[in-house]
Amino acid sequence: MIYIRNCIDHTPDWVFILSNIASYARPGCELMIWNDIDHSASGADEGHYNITRDRGAFLRLIENFGFRIERQFDFHDRRSMNIGVFATKTTEPSGQAHFRYTITEGDPNRSLSLISD
Repeated sequence: MIYIRNCIDHTPDWVFILSNIASYARPGCELMIWNDIDHSASGADEGHYNITRDRGAFLRLIENFGFRIERQFDFHDRRSMNIGVFATKTTEPSGQAHFRYTITEGDPNRSLSLISD
């Protein structure tokens, strides 16, 4: 089991954390992750980064990393948008999958967007 709580919004390089996790996890591995994904409503303080305003995009990214989402949740009493996921790894890492992302340096939130080929 891999457990991540309130971690990935503390780095602008959060997608690489998820990528490494996907590489380490073998089929059957369980992933439990919860995190704030957008601080717009509460105002991100120093040391926090927005991940996305689109919960669906975050879920698709988890699935694209080879996990089947079993259950999702959020904490309704938080001032920021958040999401939690219980997922199971279904595929072996191939080392052949390539994802291309762009990060706009001028964006204070360091927003990340997937480029389709």
